[in-house]
Amino acid sequence: MKITEGCCVLQTLDGGFPARGTLGRVIELHDNRCFVRWQGQQGRPIGAVSPHQLLYAGVPNRYGFRYSLRVELVRESFERYKRRIGCPQHFPPSDQQRRNFEREMDALLLKGRYQPEELFGSNEQARISNR
Repeated sequence: MKITEGCCVLQTLDGGFPARGTLGRVIELHDNRCFVRWQGQQGRPIGAVSPHQLLYAGVPNRYGFRYSLRVELVRESFERYKRRIGCPQHFPPSDQQRRNFEREMDALLLKGRYQPEELFGSNEQARISNR
């Protein structure tokens, strides 16, 4: 997946700042480095990292969710997640439950269980399906 301005990314390296698995949003992109605002940072702090240290993690929809339930693999994982937490299949999950699901998917992405292409499709496809 191509990392672009506005997309979300996960830090892939162990050690250093930020910790592995930290979610961030690309603010600026230059030839050999990305400026990323890491989750939890308020105001000015932005980290400059090499794009090869980052893993594409989707583009948020208008509700802030990155994984589209229109993608079959994501939908199947979401149904399993709802069964595991005891959420009835016909009930919508709470926003907190949906955020927890997204972080679990991020962990699977970092472990290499899934590739970004499997979960998000192409960048353009991800933008369309997350609307």
